[in-house]
Amino acid sequence: MRRTALLSLAAIACTLAAPPASAAPPNDAQYAGGCHAYAYDDAGPGLNLVVGALAVAYSPTPGHNDVTITSLTCTIKINSVVLPPPYVATTVGPVAVLPPTTKPIPATMTDIIEVCEAATTVDAHFQSKSFQVCRYASTLSVPPQEVKHLVDPPLCAFLAMFAPIQFGTYLLIDTQGDVYVNGTLVYDCPPYV
Repeated sequence: MRRTALLSLAAIACTLAAPPASAAPPNDAQYAGGCHAYAYDDAGPGLNLVVGALAVAYSPTPGHNDVTITSLTCTIKINSVVLPPPYVATTVGPVAVLPPTTKPIPATMTDIIEVCEAATTVDAHFQSKSFQVCRYASTLSVPPQEVKHLVDPPLCAFLAMFAPIQFGTYLLIDTQGDVYVNGTLVYDCPPYV
């Protein structure tokens, strides 16, 4: 009996003296890119709005590379009022893509147009981290093709930094910065196809 009591006390002492289990490191995910929008006037009623998204999640800490974007949603506000429906990007691993979409909106060049994004990442320890931001959409009086020639050089250089990236047959970013989803070109960088 005395021996059992001593063994029990020894087991308790070892348990108390044992160092605590190490906690998972904090989710230090960083997030680049996101939702983008610009409105342009084509001389019709209202404006046309182009909405798209490309985001990449990563960790600056060596060995913490397993960061996944689990959701990315873009919403548009006109004069602080949300314009339904939201735009939901497709996520694959650390990348989220929403091919550029154009639609007419009930706004004028004097309205305040914002694009807001809400993104969530998860690291290898299943810890989530959320990102939320709103920014003003660009309002332009030039057609989209002229905007593309201004935007493409810096955007394509950014995309090419991550290239080549491929997730199965679903997503491919090639060395020029072209983005393919399910084999379909959704963003074309120079030289244009």
